[in-house]
Amino acid sequence: MSKQKSLEQSKSAAITAFETNETYFSMMRDWHRQHDGIAVEPRVKSAIERHCTPGARILDAGCGEGSVTRYLASHYPAVNFYGVDVSPIGVSMASGGAPTNARFSVSVLTRTGFENNFFDLIFSQSVIEHVEDWKGMLREMRRILKPGGTLMIRVENGGRAEKHLPEALMDVVLGRNKVHTHEPSFELTPGDLKAHMSNFDVHEIPSEILERAMKEMGFSVSLTTCQDTLSNGSAGLKKAILQFIGKSSSWPFKHAGYTTIATGIKN
Repeated sequence: MSKQKSLEQSKSAAITAFETNETYFSMMRDWHRQHDGIAVEPRVKSAIERHCTPGARILDAGCGEGSVTRYLASHYPAVNFYGVDVSPIGVSMASGGAPTNARFSVSVLTRTGFENNFFDLIFSQSVIEHVEDWKGMLREMRRILKPGGTLMIRVENGGRAEKHLPEALMDVVLGRNKVHTHEPSFELTPGDLKAHMSNFDVHEIPSEILERAMKEMGFSVSLTTCQDTLSNGSAGLKKAILQFIGKSSSWPFKHAGYTTIATGIKN
């Protein structure tokens, strides 16, 4: 079997896995419950909450079992929240007992069915790496976002966790970074959060490639990392480099952390 054919089959299997894997969504629900109902980084949470103004329409793109949207909807009753996911299992879990200002539906992220220019904010938390046509997802998010609206993508910085910092920076300088598409394992043991976070990934998307794709589609983009201080836990030369990165406004690697928040404003 050719590698390309194998990858195409794995991509189809990715959709099937999310549609049918109740363990995946149960683990997500339990993880959020262990963190007071919303297990997202403070920086991500505050960025979403800044858009929670009365009457706003906010979409959770790839909502899973809905914990994040349910939490936000219960705290901001004057905001209209929506959540879509490819999984009927996840959407069923999200819908049961949800606040009245939270609506959930089954949909693929490349064809949501929403009207043009509908949302004020779209956020997507560790989802784009699971989507076969990740650029198609970005195009669809732009279509349903209002002019001047915000798209916020939180994603692991593809490949960064497996590299030493100098190697990661040199790949950016030399333009060697690329999206890696591979065969997910789909193996999941209840309670194994490490596998939960990686075994269903179809792509690894480096942050500067995500940034470039969003700009080409008509977004004004800013990048940051979910780490409050890049130099935390480092020492010696590595710490000095990271401290410099964190302080410089012109240095291009402020997003060199393990996770990235890409924030795009629709032009």
